[in-house]
Amino acid sequence: MSKRDEWIEQFKGKIDEVNGEIDRLKAKAQESSGDAQKQYEAQMDKLRERREQAKEKLGEVRDASEAAFDDLSQGAENAWNSLKNAVASARDKF
Repeated sequence: MSKRDEWIEQFKGKIDEVNGEIDRLKAKAQESSGDAQKQYEAQMDKLRERREQAKEKLGEVRDASEAAFDDLSQGAENAWNSLKNAVASARDKF
């Protein structure tokens, strides 16, 4: 397995972990009401948006040549860090 293929598999695993965290936060949002639920939903929308950005970057890396891997993987890592920070922020708020 190439370095690129290993990286792709690890990145997919990271996204899967975040999907689980988003599901847990969604369950908390459904338990709340009023303003708290609106805040949860707003935060969830941001998380979903960042998750989609990370998935798009993963797709770019997957479709890229080996030569372009380093540059594209850095962009995907940046998207991952943004998503990870957003999840941590949402978890801390709620």
